[in-house]
Amino acid sequence: MIKPFVKVAFYQSYLEIPIVSELELGVGVKFGDYVSTQINIRGSQQGKYQNSSGSFRFATLSIEPSYRILSKKHRFSPVVAYDAGIELVNNGKG
Repeated sequence: MIKPFVKVAFYQSYLEIPIVSELELGVGVKFGDYVSTQINIRGSQQGKYQNSSGSFRFATLSIEPSYRILSKKHRFSPVVAYDAGIELVNNGKG
């Protein structure tokens, strides 16, 4: 059974200074209960550097195949995924 899905996610890392924020939008297809693949576009922004006048921003386009190890009947079911992509936009210099 093939099922389409949409993914919207927001991540924020407080472990790094400056703070990194990331927004991810994706569409994909699930093949049964275990295998899926999706295409993502992800934009990230890092706050101002100490010696810089602006923030660092970039966007990527990627494909992400994944495999769910256990079925849905389990409370926790780990997923193995590989996300590979290309950079679309980057305002970094050097």
